[in-house]
Amino acid sequence: MVRGPENNCILPQKCSLERSSAAHSLDVDHARCPPRERFDPCTAHCQKNCTNWTKPIPCSRMCVPGCICEKGLVRGPNEKCIHPKECSEAETTEDALKK
Repeated sequence: MVRGPENNCILPQKCSLERSSAAHSLDVDHARCPPRERFDPCTAHCQKNCTNWTKPIPCSRMCVPGCICEKGLVRGPNEKCIHPKECSEAETTEDALKK
């Protein structure tokens, strides 16, 4: 079970159904995502970045809709989706110091 958009417990496969009753609204949300990103109805709050892409990251079970990086990409320091090999040592260190 995961926490749905109205703070209720729902099955993960129903997350997108709870979030959006009209099928076209998912298309609208997807159209708003920048290049190299896609809309996800539940996991926008839990994404890999240059500092955590090699480790498992703890995520809450609450559904948070939004744009996420396409498979194989991570959030860079400028919030754009990049390949992990594009994460420079300086960027990784800078991000780690912010936390």
